Amino acid sequence: MIDYTAPFTATLPGGSAVTMNEPSTLNFTVTNGNLTTTQSISNVTFALPYTVADGTPPPGWKVTYIINNFIRFDTVDPNDPSCSTQAIGNGVSAVFGIAVTAPAAAAESTDTLTSVSAANDCNSAGSDSYSFVQTGTLPSWTRRGLGATMTATPATTGVNGTVTLSMAVTNRATGTPNNVAPANPTVNGATATKLTGPSPASANLASGAAQTFTWTYQATSTGTLSFTDTATNGTVSTPSITSNTVQVGGSALSTITPSSLTTGGSATLTLASGPTPASLASLAAGASTSFSWAYTVTGSAGGTFSFSGSASASGGTTSNTATSNTGSLADVSAAITPSSIPVSSAATLTFAVSSMTGNASSYSSIAITIPSGFTYGSAPTLPSGWTVSANATTVTLSSGSAGTDLAAGSTLNFGITWSAVPSTAGDSAFALNFTPRGSVLYTSTSATVSVNQYAMAITASPTSIAGDGQSTTTITATLTSAGSPVSGATISFTKTIGTLSTATATTNASGQATVTLTSNPTSTDQTATVTATYGAGTSAQTNVTFQGITLTLTPATAR
Repeated sequence: MIDYTAPFTATLPGGSAVTMNEPSTLNFTVTNGNLTTTQSISNVTFALPYTVADGTPPPGWKVTYIINNFIRFDTVDPNDPSCSTQAIGNGVSAVFGIAVTAPAAAAESTDTLTSVSAANDCNSAGSDSYSFVQTGTLPSWTRRGLGATMTATPATTGVNGTVTLSMAVTNRATGTPNNVAPANPTVNGATATKLTGPSPASANLASGAAQTFTWTYQATSTGTLSFTDTATNGTVSTPSITSNTVQVGGSALSTITPSSLTTGGSATLTLASGPTPASLASLAAGASTSFSWAYTVTGSAGGTFSFSGSASASGGTTSNTATSNTGSLADVSAAITPSSIPVSSAATLTFAVSSMTGNASSYSSIAITIPSGFTYGSAPTLPSGWTVSANATTVTLSSGSAGTDLAAGSTLNFGITWSAVPSTAGDSAFALNFTPRGSVLYTSTSATVSVNQYAMAITASPTSIAGDGQSTTTITATLTSAGSPVSGATISFTKTIGTLSTATATTNASGQATVTLTSNPTSTDQTATVTATYGAGTSAQTNVTFQGITLTLTPATAR
């Protein structure tokens, strides 16, 4: 065997570290940097400052032995013709992983490889043709006093979804470090915005004790998301650790279901309907959807209300918890029925105006500003004691005496016919100004009506059938545009109870689409509501009674 000046190097990546009393791996890169093209390295032996537990050889290599703090790696077949291709040739590098458990100490330290040698035994079994020992500065690393793991959940989420990051820090040193705190985590891959954390901000850790620090983030772009961080008190530290990855978008979600809403504020909130829809079968990557609820809000003027909720999908994907703005009960409110009318037709709208409970004022005058495209015709329905006057821009409703004013906690209905409505589809807002009796100041609100290109009418014939599970009624939906029938349109039908012959039907030349509704067997009267819908905003409903059927035996007993 001939010894030469070492023509190879063993190095570690910058920042390499082990943790006291925790299994850790050091990855040494061995580079053949000075041998001739016919010379190579076929075995490497490392000596470390503490006991070696295991090794991870590069491809084509094996762990030959581990004795205390020594570990040797060899090519898989050290004395056959393949040795030259498995060995590390000139200018070639290979990575050798060595698993160790560093002993605990009172303070952190910089530890150094004891020795490393490289040799070639390809040409003579059991003996080295040549061997080298690395001299000079050997690789070193930090022995950390704190251990850590980091987890991000859930595994998948959507854009704007909430990700919870947890970092468990354990004191592996023999001392008691105070004020251990995590750094600000680095976000890798997709983008995310920190919402909260860390919680707690710091902790004192006795030897062997652990503390979990948590953050919440909002994912703001699609892709793979992970986090990297450390924790320290300036004396002891964790190695740099990286969490698992969270997939943000990028794949379709299935069975998306909204949570129940949590309500807040001083007003009383009563769920009227929703969520609509109750769930969604699938949602493509990057797509969005919405769920809606209807609530009845009651209380005194100035009462507040808000909502919060989330959504989840199959596989454990959850969204962030979204919170609405805070609403308040105004002194006055207004609603319009119907909320949707067809273009270019006369229409009668009922304005339901209310004064909230606790309102100190009663109102004797309501001025309605006429939106563009509407022309006042008449006011066929007025509360007792009220009169109407109108010009091209304003309809004014006036109470004749204090006894007929709009009082606190009351609602009045005003029916107004418009001889002309807009000729193009869109939303029209009516501004309403409420003036208290004896005052020149007023309180304002508004109400909106949708003007649609289409109008829908629906009938049932007959409107009442036997609840025997066999009787039927014919449901006819008629679709028009500016008073003319629309043919070839697909109408969707839904029902609350009973069975429809089909979920969709196409309008004929008269604009009519027809389906059949079959009753449910029932012993009591039930009401089925059938809804016909065209497009996004044109629909109508009709009700059908299923008459309950009971069987009476006469006489009550027989023999």
